[in-house]
Amino acid sequence: SIPEYLGERYQSEALRISGAILFVLIHSEALSGHWPPGTFLESFGRWFDFYATSPYSAATLAGLTAVMVTVVVSSVTECLPAEHVARVRQPNGRLR
Repeated sequence: SIPEYLGERYQSEALRISGAILFVLIHSEALSGHWPPGTFLESFGRWFDFYATSPYSAATLAGLTAVMVTVVVSSVTECLPAEHVARVRQPNGRLR
């Protein structure tokens, strides 16, 4: 498990880097939608190929992937201590 002081940094960096790289790869059409024909991925590949040129679709796919990467990184890092979370939050429970 990754130490907590590094975990927070890895999570935010993983989110930014994965989203940015994936956006560039999708929008520049470096990732192809020509996936193995006859498999369950073929229809998604056609959809992906059609929408990859749209910056909005590319940003949506990249954002969703970045969130999934964050969830994976969060699952392998230690939880923050309760004292740290309490310092970040105000007494009413809202973030500062």
